[in-house]
Amino acid sequence: MDLLPAKDLKAIFGEIRNYLAGNAAGMTRDEALASELINILFCKLYDENHAGPKDEVRFRALEKEADSAVKKRLDSLFSEVRFGYGDIYGKDDRIALDARSVSYVVRKLQGLCLTSASREVIGEAFEVFIGPALRGGEGQFFTPKSVVDMTVEMLDPRPGERIIDPACGSGGFLTVALLRVKEKAPAAPIMIMGIDKDRFLAKVTRVHLALIGGVKGSTRCENSLEDPKTWSPGSRAGGPLGAFDIVMTNPPFGASIPVSGRGTLSQYELGHRWHRPKDRWVRTGELLESQPPQVLFIERCLQLLRPGGRMGIVLPDGIFSNTSDGYIREFLLVHSKILAVIDVPSETFQPSTATKTSVLFVEKVNAPPKKDHPIFMSIVNECGHDKRGRENRKDELPLAAGRYRTFLKAGKKEKYDRLGFTVSLDAVRRTSELILTPKYFDPGLVARLGKLERSGGFELVTVSDLVRDGVLSIKRGNEIGSRFYGLGDIPFIRTSDISNWEIRINPETGVDEEIFLKYSGTQDLRPEDILFVNDGGRMVGEAAIITPHDGRMVIQSHIRRIRVLKPKLMDPYLLLYILKLPVVRDQIESKRFVQATIPSLGNRLLEVVVPVPKSSDMKEELSARTKRLVLQRAQLRKEISDYTGRDM
Repeated sequence: MDLLPAKDLKAIFGEIRNYLAGNAAGMTRDEALASELINILFCKLYDENHAGPKDEVRFRALEKEADSAVKKRLDSLFSEVRFGYGDIYGKDDRIALDARSVSYVVRKLQGLCLTSASREVIGEAFEVFIGPALRGGEGQFFTPKSVVDMTVEMLDPRPGERIIDPACGSGGFLTVALLRVKEKAPAAPIMIMGIDKDRFLAKVTRVHLALIGGVKGSTRCENSLEDPKTWSPGSRAGGPLGAFDIVMTNPPFGASIPVSGRGTLSQYELGHRWHRPKDRWVRTGELLESQPPQVLFIERCLQLLRPGGRMGIVLPDGIFSNTSDGYIREFLLVHSKILAVIDVPSETFQPSTATKTSVLFVEKVNAPPKKDHPIFMSIVNECGHDKRGRENRKDELPLAAGRYRTFLKAGKKEKYDRLGFTVSLDAVRRTSELILTPKYFDPGLVARLGKLERSGGFELVTVSDLVRDGVLSIKRGNEIGSRFYGLGDIPFIRTSDISNWEIRINPETGVDEEIFLKYSGTQDLRPEDILFVNDGGRMVGEAAIITPHDGRMVIQSHIRRIRVLKPKLMDPYLLLYILKLPVVRDQIESKRFVQATIPSLGNRLLEVVVPVPKSSDMKEELSARTKRLVLQRAQLRKEISDYTGRDM
């Protein structure tokens, strides 16, 4: 058996998909084609696992061999798979593809070694064949192999430990965990279980685990979030709550697939409404009408663990930093010891979804940790592929896992860079919102600010300090409603109208005198007020200053009006310049969170550290240069506007 490493499998599967869609007789839907390809892939994996180093593989098609002969050989191979795994396949199961299509697939795959593929073969095939529409509707975004490998490496499953993935999909986590345990102890009993509510996926995982590790009956088709009393007897026996040492999972997530029903929600503390009367969140007795599945999966995963058990779970970033999700973090800090949080790049799940995620690692506890302890964090910028899913060599996830293993061996807090650093539990608790996002604690930013302070040329103050000392005042704009757009010529300034220190006038959103008079008293906009974008995606942090040439306007609620009250201490043009500095912009980026689907800075604007030059000469020079540039551009815009407004 002389096979080559499998590379660029997604492209190969794409070619197979396109061929089958155009040529397979009696079969056109991607779901059916995927099922057929999965069966053929299992034949391939079975053949690789059972053929010796010098044996001739049976998964082959000779150069001039008839398609019917190739199909007959594959049918024979599938019969062995079906016989060997009778708990998965029925006696009537068969490969339904026509001989020509089977021959094509075999010829495309026969020279490749799939058991050593760099990406998870079954998940890769399923991604190509099912497509984003179906997967997105069910919240099913398959986990990249690099994330799976990192998670398994950090959880480090050992022989004898019971492992479960309650949203196993095509089994990526479980197959890698199985192989890792077998490497440590080939003869040790393997105790692995997967649950998925999709019957086809549960079957895929069951066959895959059986083929690569001889693990049978290990995957069940159930809804993990429903009361275990409703599960089948076999599922209840195999997956009781509180029985597992390790949970590793990437649950479905999204507000568009909410979980509802009293019977389901009443099982969970996180299925109830929480409120914050003082300085901490408290659960009420009122059930929610619905809850996104990823929130309930956090609690279900902890329920599955025994005390001292470990969990690795992929979650949307909002859970780690959103103001409204603080109760989830309160729950985690009560019921678990936070071990690590790995911030992964937005490309990680692209092109399926651009949802930004992180991976959380915790240990289940019976009581909240009383002692302070370091939490390992990592900010990963490269995940092994780009936003189109094309593989590259830039993958920092293995580095993050390696740093974590080093941290565990060291047994103490050490200095690290963005790929591995520690934040104390006390530091998390000192944040008013119990923030767990690694970027919020970015050690690179801390180092840069420290360097500025040590240089002796800057005084570091927070925006909160400036407000407290009466140097600045900050006021929020108003939302007027799109029905008032275009009724007049007074500019209504939105976040998209502020860029590069300039205020863009959009005549399509102009408002009339009535709307202006309604809001002008409370907004009280004046020349030298700074307009700062506080909410709205990547526009957050953009700023402009009102000049005498700008005239009357009304500003949107996502914009903050920042007014300098003591110009002798902080000139408004100097502040505008400082807000554009990279060290300030990077702070703003690190503090952003998603609030009601909109990226926002919220009140964290007050936390931003402003480096103010100590030199009066430098202050005056920067202020004068900024003012001159801004006013020249404003004057030019006015001249152009006046000129184009004349009769030509």
